[in-house]
Amino acid sequence: MAFGALTRNIELAAQEMGQPVTILPFPDSDPHVICAVESLASSPRPRSDLAAFMTGRATNRRTGPRRPLASAHRTDLMEAARRAGATLQLVERDDALAALGDLVGEGDRLRCLSPVMHREMMSEIRWTRAEVLERRDGLDVATLELGPADLVGLRLVSDWNVMKVARAIGAGKGLAVPARKAISASSAVGLLTMPGTDRHAYFAGGRAMQDVWLTATACGIALQPMTALVYMFARLERGAGAGFSDQERRELRGLRDRFRDRFDVRVDQAELMLFRLSYADPPSARSLRHRVDDVLVVES
Repeated sequence: MAFGALTRNIELAAQEMGQPVTILPFPDSDPHVICAVESLASSPRPRSDLAAFMTGRATNRRTGPRRPLASAHRTDLMEAARRAGATLQLVERDDALAALGDLVGEGDRLRCLSPVMHREMMSEIRWTRAEVLERRDGLDVATLELGPADLVGLRLVSDWNVMKVARAIGAGKGLAVPARKAISASSAVGLLTMPGTDRHAYFAGGRAMQDVWLTATACGIALQPMTALVYMFARLERGAGAGFSDQERRELRGLRDRFRDRFDVRVDQAELMLFRLSYADPPSARSLRHRVDDVLVVES
């Protein structure tokens, strides 16, 4: 998905530069080669207005007063997904959002109480500005938009010894609260799906995701991915639940049934991204990424 989104950015930028390209996913038998990008100087392509919003696209976890999704914005988002070959489903009613908030919150609780997922999640967080500047990857804690009390709570949650005790005594219900609050303040929650479940589907899905996200940015809509739950479902159903305990598998199956009550999902689809949409102020911080010169090799 990430490579698919990257190639969509390359395509949009190339069109803006008057140098259209074609993207060739998985062009040979080498599993490390994700795609090839070829110049099409003699074959101009229609330009897209989305290129102007690439640098503004960001994860925005801020919340504001709940405001219904504008009809024109809903149409634009659905059309962006359709043009890319994907399907966007939106949940907007108050009662449905409340139920979905409970569901996503339970997924977050499960994630925090799993030793494997807890370790992976906390390894992504960059706690200090110095660490952010040195690493230029992961999740800058400032982007979480936490108040002082919530930041202290996250520090406690980051300690696996604390979570291990909570897991042992059946505690941790408070871990579901942030997702509930965030979703209750949202205009909508979206699920983006793509036909197929192989690497081609996820690559194409990343391109679709980028178009939807750029369209949201163009509409002035804040977008926050909340993807952990759908990836856990994929692990459960297509990865034989590897890495989950028996109890975690049982809980996930129950959450899966409730999820199917909210979205039309099928076994032959890739569930690409679950995300919330809202009308909110711009994010107060953005996570840094590696400089281009650090990752791009140019051969003469």
